[in-house]
Amino acid sequence: MPRIGVRVPPRDAINVLAESDHVIANLVDVLVVDAAGTDAADLTHDVACAWMRARLDVDPVFRRRMRRRFADLGDPFWITDREVVVADHVVVERITEPGWSGVERHIAHVMATPMVLERSTWEIHFLTGIRDVAGVPDGATVVVVKVHHSSMDGLGLVSVMRALFADPGMAHGGATSTPRGGSAPTMMRPLWREAASSVPRAIAFVRAMSASRRAMAPRAHPPRPATRFNSRITLDHRIRVLFLDLPRIRAIKRAVPEVTVNDILLTAVSLAMSRYLHDKGEEPVATLSTTMPLDIDGAVDSPAANRTTFVDVDLHTTEPEPMQRLRGVHASASEAKNRVKAMLDTHTVGPFDVAPASVLRVIGALSTMAPHDRPTVPSNTVVSNMPHGNDALWFLGAPAVSAFMPMPTVDGMGLIHHVTSLGRRVSLTVTVDSTIMADPDRYMRYLDDALVVMEGAAALAAEPASTPVPAVTDTV
Repeated sequence: MPRIGVRVPPRDAINVLAESDHVIANLVDVLVVDAAGTDAADLTHDVACAWMRARLDVDPVFRRRMRRRFADLGDPFWITDREVVVADHVVVERITEPGWSGVERHIAHVMATPMVLERSTWEIHFLTGIRDVAGVPDGATVVVVKVHHSSMDGLGLVSVMRALFADPGMAHGGATSTPRGGSAPTMMRPLWREAASSVPRAIAFVRAMSASRRAMAPRAHPPRPATRFNSRITLDHRIRVLFLDLPRIRAIKRAVPEVTVNDILLTAVSLAMSRYLHDKGEEPVATLSTTMPLDIDGAVDSPAANRTTFVDVDLHTTEPEPMQRLRGVHASASEAKNRVKAMLDTHTVGPFDVAPASVLRVIGALSTMAPHDRPTVPSNTVVSNMPHGNDALWFLGAPAVSAFMPMPTVDGMGLIHHVTSLGRRVSLTVTVDSTIMADPDRYMRYLDDALVVMEGAAALAAEPASTPVPAVTDTV
């Protein structure tokens, strides 16, 4: 049994040690390629394996598996797997039924199925023959890449995708992912030494957690009203994607130059959520908020591959005027970024830089017992943004036309939004538990309607006052 490996830092290890039946820490990135008339159209398992075999050195994840210590009395390690059987990681499936349902079922199953990291740290699925899906070319192939959050964060996976799909043909030009964190291999210490070090590390964790809470207290936001989106989940996911052209969003931005593309999509989420809850007779009086991940790579000195922090952004759902809501969301997002900058300027050692594996296991166990019928919550949803760049991506001669990133829901957070961009195409992915939202297509219409409303307001700002604002119609 190997005695040398790469220690998994606590910030990464929590993603596996705190997993449970309702907290699945998988990461999924999906590339849509226009396969018609290319070698990607009639893909076989052998060809897919040969393509992937040429790319095993794109990132260390493709040659690794995890080794956990007995009873998690020590940190887990990444072990190099010298005999990678590519065929065990690759799936090729032809989608025979038209429409989105077959694609959704496969992706939802992949996303929610736990990984056994001692055997496999990655999967790649090729879904061919897709047709009659809005926003997707007929004959498209969808490539689903799955890794675990303990090995990288979302931007790390984007870097892997850009290296995997950099070359048009079968051969690979040697592109590799950009490392985020990482440390050198080391000899595993005896278990008794690992266990003994857990005590001072647990004390350091408690002290760091206390210091962190004191530092954040002056900047803390009030709790938000709980909604249907904040109940327990079943992992029966519904996945929908709204494909958008970037010029459409930039037309709104021209009316309010100070806002970002992300601010506009945050506001679309705000408008859609409040409208959906209003339709259900559940719109709260107080404003809702979203959790938003922010990249802190380069700002912290840590070996962890997960290099993001999370902030709460007010969605201003009590503001009725859409463009005023957009300005409010922009101000709140800017304030959140400034809070993170101030935190990083005084950053020392965080609690999850030192937590021993045993403490991470306890945190995971306690999270499964948390009640989800409380009147308030820290945040109501998640909106994440993962740009994939402007460079062309390819698979066997087929150009990529879009990318999207569904994300598993967890107890207390049953509605997740993920914004991705590839070139001039933006995808807004919604993942929701079926018990929370049985009619996701209605919600997707509300997202699109929200953009129509902002487009109309932007046009009104640029045109004479007589220009009408496009009406929003209830399409239910």
